[in-house]
Amino acid sequence: DRPLNDRGKKDVKKMGKVLDSLFKDVQFVYCSSAKRAHETHKGLALKQPFETRKSLYTFDENEVSKNITQFDNAFDFVALIGHNPGLTNFINQNSSFSIDNLPTCGAVLLQWKDAQSWEEIFTSTAKGLVILTPKSITKE
Repeated sequence: DRPLNDRGKKDVKKMGKVLDSLFKDVQFVYCSSAKRAHETHKGLALKQPFETRKSLYTFDENEVSKNITQFDNAFDFVALIGHNPGLTNFINQNSSFSIDNLPTCGAVLLQWKDAQSWEEIFTSTAKGLVILTPKSITKE
């Protein structure tokens, strides 16, 4: 039930401006039920339809993986708003990226080129396309 702090509100607004163009192909957003996650979603101003999942309020990469296998296969491009260390560990275990920590409001774009369903993403390693953090965006 904790809200975003002042820095989080500032960062999410800054990230929203960049993600609007970077994530233009996203078809659907899956969001944790946490208050901060919902405030992040609202602050990013993503226009795509979204679903709240209580099961995404997890810090375990195996639970993150389990959720992803249940994503709707009608969508090829999805966004996930969740929590650490689950997201950082998921990224490190399943992609070409190796990161110490995905910071609050950080974004990673991954691609599983040959997967035909969300269940199939675990048969290969994702290509890491982009890591974006509030600190990596220059001030306006």
